[in-house]
Amino acid sequence: MKKVSVIVPVWNVEKYLSKCLESLVHQTLKDIEIVVVNDGSPDNSQEIIDKYVKKYPNKVVSYIKENGGLSSARNYGIKKATGEYIGFVDSDDYVDRDLYEKMYNEAKKQDADVVGCRVAYIYKDRTNYQRYNEKLYNKSVVDSPKILLGLKSYGPNKLYKRHLWDKFEFPIQYFEDSAVVYNVLLTANKVAFVSDSFYYYNRLNEVAITKIADNRIYDIFKSCDSILNFYKKKKCYEKTKKVVDEVCIGHIRYRMMTYIGCNDMDGLVKFVDYSNKYLDEKIPDWRKNKTCHFTPRESLRNNIHIGIFKSKKLLNSYVKLHNLKHKLKKKKVNK
Repeated sequence: MKKVSVIVPVWNVEKYLSKCLESLVHQTLKDIEIVVVNDGSPDNSQEIIDKYVKKYPNKVVSYIKENGGLSSARNYGIKKATGEYIGFVDSDDYVDRDLYEKMYNEAKKQDADVVGCRVAYIYKDRTNYQRYNEKLYNKSVVDSPKILLGLKSYGPNKLYKRHLWDKFEFPIQYFEDSAVVYNVLLTANKVAFVSDSFYYYNRLNEVAITKIADNRIYDIFKSCDSILNFYKKKKCYEKTKKVVDEVCIGHIRYRMMTYIGCNDMDGLVKFVDYSNKYLDEKIPDWRKNKTCHFTPRESLRNNIHIGIFKSKKLLNSYVKLHNLKHKLKKKKVNK
């Protein structure tokens, strides 16, 4: 058994794959396996994978399967992994070369089922580094619910004790991480953290679901159902309610931003209406939650978005103003 198995789903990423695999084969943790799952990729990704298998036969193992999506590829990799701990890396991302040694050592030191790390978000013109609060960690989620806000739903910025994935799998839907990761964190005996080694999240991929405004966005409600139902089933919801509610409301409101970014006002109105009805049913006091509060510390833009999310009157005014600006701009171009 290896100390760590890192599962890398691959689909149409030949542009980024070598950088990803380079960061993994040179990890300072030597007792590691990289489980690469080609999810029916139509490009030349397999040629790149084959080179790494040939060069690092004791580290890299390769599997090819029919295309089934990210969740399917991760679940497949979990079944093939042999590590004491399991990690995930998306194939257009990369990691610091000492990341898994530091996370593994911290897991053993703290006797923790999960260890998280900081994320660096890579944009075209900048890199944003995730803030952190080390005081949240080395506790269970029930004892420190804000762990959920600190580590967020992202699957890859964590190292998991293998036994956790005997009970869970990634669902076949969009926003698959949010549907399962918070639940996995709840079952962990303790969640630890390393702050000085990074997971580098590539935000340059323009085909990401977070940048497409269509009906797939409504899968976020499946994720919220999964979280709320699981925490209630485990009788932990009342102890963690404020944070769990904030997580769900925040995920839904963030999806609203996609419609705004795509200038889809009809889609925005429909989505906000559905969101309000959903939250009125699932979290009746949701408007009182912290994530719905106006605050001077937030930007004016963000406060406007909070307003249109929870007030139909403000939403209608926002849409009218947006459409007026669009007409004036179009008129100016046609002159």
